[in-house]
Amino acid sequence: MAKYSYDVASSWVEEATSKVEKGSGGQDSRWVKKGSRGEVKAYCLTLNRAGQDGASFALTDSSLQAVAGALSEMQDSISNGRVKSSRITENDKDYAVFDVDADRKYTVKITIDNTGRLFAFVVTAPASKWRSEKAVLDRMVSSFAVYTNASQFV
Repeated sequence: MAKYSYDVASSWVEEATSKVEKGSGGQDSRWVKKGSRGEVKAYCLTLNRAGQDGASFALTDSSLQAVAGALSEMQDSISNGRVKSSRITENDKDYAVFDVDADRKYTVKITIDNTGRLFAFVVTAPASKWRSEKAVLDRMVSSFAVYTNASQFV
């Protein structure tokens, strides 16, 4: 079973996720920056196999669409904005990183485990606040790591 870790700035607080958000949206956790009126957020998602007939996720644009399906407000930003993607490998694990440039900006770091489960860490803020929050958001995203081998999890 895969495990993950990520760092959250001390100026952030965890918000409780509902059973529906956990069950249908895969939200393991949601964090909000204090004083941002809930506009600057981070999510950690775990989604089981996608599609019908047990199809697995892959590190493609379809994985971003799966995340957007779990975070419905993200769908408008993807439809109306520009999406840039890149691939990185950290500790022998492949990740896709998507930057969504729209009125509400997103950075999403995604990986897939050996069973086809998708793990994603998402940060978002309105475009008007993105620049001032960018360093913290980038640090949070870069800290996200998934460990499929229990000995890797420290």
